[in-house]
Amino acid sequence: HMHINNDLLESAHLTCAMILELPQLARGAGVLSTAYSQSVISKQFRRYLSMYSKQVFVGPPENTREHVMAAAKAIIAGDWQKAVEYVVGMDTWNLLPGNGGDTIREILRLRIKEESVRTYLLMNGEHYDSVPLSHLCSIFSMEPVQTRKIICRMIFNKEISAAWDTPNDVLVMYKVEPSSLQLLSQNVAEKLS
Repeated sequence: HMHINNDLLESAHLTCAMILELPQLARGAGVLSTAYSQSVISKQFRRYLSMYSKQVFVGPPENTREHVMAAAKAIIAGDWQKAVEYVVGMDTWNLLPGNGGDTIREILRLRIKEESVRTYLLMNGEHYDSVPLSHLCSIFSMEPVQTRKIICRMIFNKEISAAWDTPNDVLVMYKVEPSSLQLLSQNVAEKLS
């Protein structure tokens, strides 16, 4: 207990920050903007992601931080398979004793898929009038029950404005137009920044 590998600690921290922070960023003003939303979970992760996204040339990831940042960019782009490859492919998970590395890899695979669904709907939900459940299941390779559970939790927590059309298994997205006061405050905020 007196020695924890720094790479293992950093990979656990950044992976957890990515899983918690990406839906918050997707819910905010912009995914990679410098404006912070109300609930900042990890300022360090946001700073790393901002620096990573400003790079002109991004090669293949070489260290732990670059693997997690590449995975975050893949989730933002909607490519959850590549994100899983980046995170699960890190050698630091082999430092866990016993069968811990395999267990962590499976847990991370499920969590990344779940957060990818959330991030996808938060970022792209406004572009849809309705989304069939079978379409979401095919994109994210998930069971319909699990996908429906994630979306129902998002609706319950008022992260998205939607409802289920039960006979057809279609998620109907509601368009919520901002009020005139919200539009004016958004214009002021943009001019100030």
